[in-house]
Amino acid sequence: MHGKLSPNQGDKNFMMKLAISMLVVSMLTACGGGGSAGGASSDVPLTPSIPTVSQSSTQPLPTAGDYYTYRSTAPHQSLFDANVSPILTPEYFLYTSYFPIGGASATQLTQWGSPYFNAGNQVKFADGGIVNVEDSLVGCVYVYAQPWNEIPSTVTVDKSWETTTAINKGSRCSGLDMPGQLTTRGTAVAAETIQVAAGSFNTIKVVFQTSLQKLDGTITRRGTCWRDVASGMNVKCNIETVVPVGVLGGKSGNVTDELVSYSTAATGKLKSGVERFAGSWKDTFTSDESTGCLIYIEATGTIRGSCRSRYFPNVSLPVSGRIDTDGNADFTVKSSFGPTYLTHYKGKATDVATMNGTSDSTMSSSGEWRLKHF
Repeated sequence: MHGKLSPNQGDKNFMMKLAISMLVVSMLTACGGGGSAGGASSDVPLTPSIPTVSQSSTQPLPTAGDYYTYRSTAPHQSLFDANVSPILTPEYFLYTSYFPIGGASATQLTQWGSPYFNAGNQVKFADGGIVNVEDSLVGCVYVYAQPWNEIPSTVTVDKSWETTTAINKGSRCSGLDMPGQLTTRGTAVAAETIQVAAGSFNTIKVVFQTSLQKLDGTITRRGTCWRDVASGMNVKCNIETVVPVGVLGGKSGNVTDELVSYSTAATGKLKSGVERFAGSWKDTFTSDESTGCLIYIEATGTIRGSCRSRYFPNVSLPVSGRIDTDGNADFTVKSSFGPTYLTHYKGKATDVATMNGTSDSTMSSSGEWRLKHF
């Protein structure tokens, strides 16, 4: 499952949000199994079979480059939301989880689609289960005693599961009463066909409850998810988080996530969407006038933002352009030397978190550039 409540250092509930992130872990990629058709004797007339949804789904291991983009009913906001433009509205409530490293010891990263949000979760796996979760804002790492998954790799209708592990905190997790005990109990309750933004899917509906029992109380997540039979990915989840009064602020909430686009190499299933690039990007290298670029990509693919002038550090250089569904980026940065001077950037995203290309300036020779999602 995925993180919904993001940490905010300026918020009195900052530590509560960190604690909840221990309950909120990202999905594995998956491919699905299906049922097999039965036969009939040669002397009995055949009748058309009625298609049915498979009663089971099994995940494969993730492949490097797999990604999943979701639209949420709640935002993942930055430390500076009161000062950013535009004001956050539902089209910005996006996040993408992707795998820079695949296999049984995979690494999964989460990046947000809200403007200027600069923190996410890094989840590391061993033997196909989660072994630690790092909150990149403060560097807090939550360590699991043994590999753990909130929902098992195989779910079958009418079958239940229970998983448990001890969880502890690293040195930069001050303010949390740890260690704790993490327990999930759940059941696959039905085979259903549902429609979401990414399309129509035959799914296994699962319901579960995850509890984090700490020294000062218990935080609980109650969830309903629909897992795609053919790929094992969660296509929709409804999550309620309950924090008792007196435990880290006592805040509770509900969120629904719906799949928008995805790529699962193990099954060859893909639905491209420009939304996977949404969020804030920063330059890691430019060879022309602009530097210190902070760029925001909207859910529609519009690129905007600003850079600093390498020659005049106090001068802001406007950025405008677009990126398409295939990851082709085309944008310009105005120069500090006047409106007729600008640098044209063209390139391509190599994955959901990096892009690079060449630049052509009206003032100098061509150069190179690189951007990274943060």
